Amino acid sequence: MDSFLRLHAIYLLTSRWQVVVRIYKESRLWMQVVMWTAKLFFITFAVLGLFTSSWHIYYALIVSTAAIWAFVFSKARASVFSELRRLYPERIKYFAKDYQYIRYLAFQERLERNGFAECINDALAFIEGHIDVGTHPPITSHPFMLITSGAFLAILSGAAGKWDEKYLASVLLALALLFYFSYMVIDITRTPTSDLREFKRFLHWAKG
Repeated sequence: MDSFLRLHAIYLLTSRWQVVVRIYKESRLWMQVVMWTAKLFFITFAVLGLFTSSWHIYYALIVSTAAIWAFVFSKARASVFSELRRLYPERIKYFAKDYQYIRYLAFQERLERNGFAECINDALAFIEGHIDVGTHPPITSHPFMLITSGAFLAILSGAAGKWDEKYLASVLLALALLFYFSYMVIDITRTPTSDLREFKRFLHWAKG
């Protein structure tokens, strides 16, 4: 158990948020400025769009700022991890979800630096009977996502002919944003079992 706790503590230091923080802190200055500015404008336009009659303009601005942020964030991510992408292009591409292989490399580096490599077998033995290596269930199966999707479709089909165009568009936009951010949050805060499965995968990779 002690080996498991030591290695799991190291695994927790390689969270998805740590990767995102690195992207924001280690990317070029102009990229950082654009990403933060785009996020600020996105929130501002989303709020203003709910209280104005010219929602078409704000909708276009919201989509534009989101697209700008996504493009620059992708460029920043490629820049920060350019050396790793050069060394492990296929692995990073295949295990791109949640930055899994990038995070594993950070986990492996900490493991070796702290001299805990010999604890891998003990840690695996501790969790072997509890979980299987695999991925977490599809995010669309989450109850909250199902409810949000149902509300979106119900409003779109039932209220389209009754509500004023402005309010209908505002509600749909709000639900779309809720759906998007819920996807991000739920995917980041996965279940403990999902994280343990990923931790087990990291241990198997480190064991070789």
